[in-house]
Amino acid sequence: MTYWCATVTGGLGLGVQRVDVRATVDYPEVAAPGDVLPARPAELVLRPQELLRQSTTLLLGAREFEASSQGSAWSLTTADRTTALQAGDIVAPRSGIPQEAGRVWNFGAQVALPALTVPGDVAGGLWLNAPDQFRLDGTFRKADHSTIPATMDCTASGDRRVGGIALEGWTYPTHPPTTIPTTPTPPTAPVPTDPTDPTEPTDPTSNPYPDPAGPAPIGPGVLSRSFEYACRVNTGGIDLGVQRVVADVSAEYEDVGRPGWALPPRSAKFALTVDEILRDAVFDLIGARQFDGSTTSGTEWELENAGGETALAAGGLFVERGPVPQEANVPWVMRGQVELPEIVVGLDANPLDPLWLSVPERFTLRGSLEKADHTLIPTSLQCLAPGDHRLGGIALGFVPSPPTTLPTTTPTAGPTVEPTTQPTVEPTTAPTTGPVLLQPSVKVGALGLWRSAVFTVGVSAKGTLPSGNVTVRLGDRTVAKGRLFLGVTVLTASNLPKGQHTFTITYEGDAKVAGRTVTKVLRIN
Repeated sequence: MTYWCATVTGGLGLGVQRVDVRATVDYPEVAAPGDVLPARPAELVLRPQELLRQSTTLLLGAREFEASSQGSAWSLTTADRTTALQAGDIVAPRSGIPQEAGRVWNFGAQVALPALTVPGDVAGGLWLNAPDQFRLDGTFRKADHSTIPATMDCTASGDRRVGGIALEGWTYPTHPPTTIPTTPTPPTAPVPTDPTDPTEPTDPTSNPYPDPAGPAPIGPGVLSRSFEYACRVNTGGIDLGVQRVVADVSAEYEDVGRPGWALPPRSAKFALTVDEILRDAVFDLIGARQFDGSTTSGTEWELENAGGETALAAGGLFVERGPVPQEANVPWVMRGQVELPEIVVGLDANPLDPLWLSVPERFTLRGSLEKADHTLIPTSLQCLAPGDHRLGGIALGFVPSPPTTLPTTTPTAGPTVEPTTQPTVEPTTAPTTGPVLLQPSVKVGALGLWRSAVFTVGVSAKGTLPSGNVTVRLGDRTVAKGRLFLGVTVLTASNLPKGQHTFTITYEGDAKVAGRTVTKVLRIN
């Protein structure tokens, strides 16, 4: 049997993980209607996938695991009728977690099944079914004997029949026909632009990564500004979600350029400040002490003058090794720099406008978190900065300066002289009706569960990051609704009828991107 388990350890969500379960119960007797079959144990073997084993050993340093549930809801099926069978706790005693990559992680458990009475109208076999859902509350133990609490909320996908109890008149009951797959296909995650598939926050009402405050500075002098990047963080193979990273960037351009002149190469300084939630995760759960990293290739900056834009291929971002603060609420600042190349001012540059320099819209930082025992955990940050990227303007041929005195009077509300003539020519064309909207690409991944479904919707469009609402409908009924966050939303629909259905997924569009509707066929168990 296959279960999908939402796994949380130490307050850190490790996502929905697949766990295969094998259940064994010994019913040697041949039963008749009205017979009472004594209580007996059911033996379980649970097998998490390699990703979860890797996460718990590499990320958490776990060596052993134990867990139990609060009861378990089994059931009996006969004569097209299912009856609940309340069993005991699922108890998984402490056992080891393999430390080598690729080694299968199995842990055993046992459940006390109660005595059961064979129904008087039994027909077509008496089938024992494993629980549809269960929750394990457990503990990971590390080499230093410290513990990390964990929970696994598991939902079955597919056939839950453990087997049929033999009845008088036949030895092997006929298995009812079923079209439920025994190995469900997990949802295909949409592939929007970096960062990919972030988890949607609860009812976001505004962009959590606003444009930088204040106007971009104009040289000569130091160009300095702060930008908020949304960074998807992965460490040791575990997705830590989308985290906010504030980048304070500065570059010194004391010189004034002219058309045709070359401005020498120089360095741009970066100070990346990480939010407290990420610092707490890498310190408390991983035990990280230091971090360093770099982009695997150069960074793409931009130059702009008089409406024309030019790409500026700069060096990679190198972050020097620095400490991860061990105390709560102490800012974690990662310092690095980028080598900017020589800038040749174009002959057609307008000297009355500055040459605007913009920081990279996106970059991927790959590095290592180092623990106290000097083991290294590979870590990556895929970062995207929505909105304004201007670091500042390089002065060309003039230095703008503020007025030396403030006006002494309040400006008048209108012109002081009435126009002497009216326009003699009417406009020849009507105003346009509005901007041309971009056509989006909408990708949907879906997972059918017990009377519910999870939809992962990714929306992308060229040159922008879509926002706005997404609605899932079944017929005329709205079953789920949410907002895009960095182009992705995860929606859960509950109380769905069983069977195969066609769901309609509608992206409503935003100020730049047109709406679009797609469909998804999904079977609900």
